[in-house]
Amino acid sequence: MSNRQLLNNMIPIKINGKESLIPGAWDELTIGQYIEISINTHRLNQLRLFSIISGINYALLLNLPEDGLDVNLDQILFWFNEPFDPNLLDRSETITINGKIITPPNDPGKKTLGQKLFLQSKVREAQSADALLCTIVSDAVAIYLQPMVDDAPFNDERAMELKTELLKLPITLIYPWGCFFLSGYIKYVELNMNIAPLNLLTKRSEQEQKSLEYLQSSEHTMH
Repeated sequence: MSNRQLLNNMIPIKINGKESLIPGAWDELTIGQYIEISINTHRLNQLRLFSIISGINYALLLNLPEDGLDVNLDQILFWFNEPFDPNLLDRSETITINGKIITPPNDPGKKTLGQKLFLQSKVREAQSADALLCTIVSDAVAIYLQPMVDDAPFNDERAMELKTELLKLPITLIYPWGCFFLSGYIKYVELNMNIAPLNLLTKRSEQEQKSLEYLQSSEHTMH
């Protein structure tokens, strides 16, 4: 099976005789997996990457018998070196959360005071920590959608519980909506609070930066 045939299909693997499936492309990762890869880029090796996408403890993998992993890591992790920028993903019309189909609001300005202040605190935390954009998109989605998911008023503690669930969902669903909500919030802050532009939306992971450079290089070559 070629690398291209594997794209858009989860890859079957066998570990200690137990069958499982792992992502075969960047856009098959969960948002949680993408965050883990992004924040651990400086210490990634094949086994740690495999641990992140398979959910198998890294220490356990390190101590597997030599024949305990019935896969060729080079063959199943080929996609890691391919360009991928989640900022280019399109927003879906709906997101299914815990079996419930949610249609996110198309106006990021429609939120309660509590939602605004809680998102503000999360953005400030990210700014102070010089955090990557990908680490906060699930916060934004959870804060905006918690009332819709629960059919209840906004509750900051429930929003963070919801975030835990969102981390298990595909990056293709969560990242675009998180960026949309954050973009709307930051635009509001810059227009209404007379402060310097926030740099959160330009804080890219190493993979995103590589993808951006690749795309720019491709455009230059085409011209």
